[in-house]
Amino acid sequence: MSPQPAPTPDRVAPIRRKSHYFLWIAAVAGLAAIAGVYTWNSRMPAIQAVEVHPFAAVSGPPWLAGAITEDIVDVLRPVTQPTATPGLTAILDGNIAKTGDRVHITATLSRPDGHRYWTRAFDGPLTTIAVEVAAAIAPPVRKRSPSHTPAAPAYARYLEGRQLFSHDDFAAAAEAFDAAAQSDPRFAVAFAWLAIAKQSLAEQGAGRPNELLPGARDAAERAVILAPDIADTHLALGIIRLQYDWEWDAARRELERALELSPRHPLAQKWRQRWLEAMNRAPVPALQLPNVPRDPEAARLLLAQADDLRARAYVTPLAFALAANVAHDADSLFRWLDVAYEERSVQLPYLLRDPALPQADPRLADLIRRLKLPTKQ
Repeated sequence: MSPQPAPTPDRVAPIRRKSHYFLWIAAVAGLAAIAGVYTWNSRMPAIQAVEVHPFAAVSGPPWLAGAITEDIVDVLRPVTQPTATPGLTAILDGNIAKTGDRVHITATLSRPDGHRYWTRAFDGPLTTIAVEVAAAIAPPVRKRSPSHTPAAPAYARYLEGRQLFSHDDFAAAAEAFDAAAQSDPRFAVAFAWLAIAKQSLAEQGAGRPNELLPGARDAAERAVILAPDIADTHLALGIIRLQYDWEWDAARRELERALELSPRHPLAQKWRQRWLEAMNRAPVPALQLPNVPRDPEAARLLLAQADDLRARAYVTPLAFALAANVAHDADSLFRWLDVAYEERSVQLPYLLRDPALPQADPRLADLIRRLKLPTKQ
């Protein structure tokens, strides 16, 4: 796919509607984790932690300020620790403008009580500006920067995709990541997030997982080959191994590698927890799908319409499996669970842990065996 044009007001409307999401983004920057505690001048005390507040937009596309803020947090996260000594936390905030291919940032580092350590101006290309700001706080981030600097148009589409993804607009996010990857075939993180976005589409019920996710697997595998020392590439492959391939040991290895590279990565932590749930080592939240009746009679009516509904538009078979369970129709339940198995429905391993299913039915044990899931903790 060729690079896409700049976002139109319609494309970015979800971002405006959900701008409250960015009222708070925090990065706890444990600077001692890499090279001791840093000081910037003799009068400024050592700082162990930095809270990154959302940067204000002066000019540029609507997604820019949130994207750069998140980018700075991402750059700082691998060199951070979860806690800081009281009184040694600083706040980073500022504003962002864009002129042509250049991004202009005015950033202020201050104490929570308002004392200002410094205010600095940064000017540079979109692809490196976040590293420049983060390096003013934690110089070691330069050593962790990817060896490949993506092309500016590709990076812009990637950042737009990250903002769309954060607002759950997974289809538009996948389109942006795909455009970024096609624009720069060496852009590993774009391939990684393309895989993550496609998995999210599958989980959202946007299409059959066995149609959406083979391409996601290819993207994730390519990402790891291109950049084996970046957490996001291993995260993407770990998610696909977990959700689509059902290769439990391979998923664990990839997710643990992502956490080794970035111990506080929130998505890596989330998906490590999902792996524990699939392995029956943590409680599994009950699967909630829209439009699944709770009344047995309504559930039976939905089951009678299931084939016609799926002929008109894709509906996850797990919706009908849940309805069958409500209707106490075991044969329909296992019919739709088998369809879910054939389509490789990403929520199937977790649903099989639901104690509301007929646990004594040998067909349930057979499904668990086919997925190679452990039966005990």
